[in-house]
Parts: sequence; structure tokens; C-alpha cells
Amino acid sequence: MEHPLAMDAETMRRAGYATVDALVARLADPGADPVLRRAGAAAMRARLGGPPPEQPGDYTAVLARVMTDVLPYAARPLECRPVLLHRPGRPLRRLHRRPAHPHPRSR
Repeated sequence: MEHPLAMDAETMRRAGYATVDALVARLADPGADPVLRRAGAAAMRARLGGPPPEQPGDYTAVLARVMTDVLPYAARPLECRPVLLHRPGRPLRRLHRRPAHPHPRSR
């Protein structure tokens, strides 16, 4: 018995290309969205709440919903890339920008 959400190879390939195209379009214009946008739990529940669908749906609609209701509320990945630190006379060190943690580390 085939799984109800199974895709044949060609459908999966088209879905993959559509996903990559959507992500590339989003990343191609880093100034289009703020670096970080937040929404409260109630706002996200209103966007994404409800029971999961019982039948498979159109992948294009699912991808559009992810691009409009999920990814805009995630940090821009370009802001998380590593930074090289140069100190004269010493080798380059690689640092990563990390968002500030709301709670200091316990020592």
C-alpha cells in the first residue's frame, strides 16, 4: 500500500526545484525583509494553527504558505555567517555571530 503523501520521482524533482527557486529568490534580495521579525505565539497560532490536512494538497500552495507565514519570521541566514578576525602577527580566527542568549550562562 502506497503512503498517501508519497510523490513520484518527477513530482519530487519539480517540488525540489520550486523550493530552491523560492529560497534563491528570497536570498537574492537581502534588504527585502528585516534581519529579524518576531511574532508572538498567538499570532503564529493564527497563521499556522488548526489541524493538519487529512489529504495531500498542492505543493505550490504549501510552499507559498511557508514562504509567507514561516520564513519571514526566521532570522536571515546571511546574518549568521562566520566572521574572520584578524590580529596582526597572528593567524586568522573564525568567529560566528550568534544572537544574544536571553539568559547568561551559569558558571
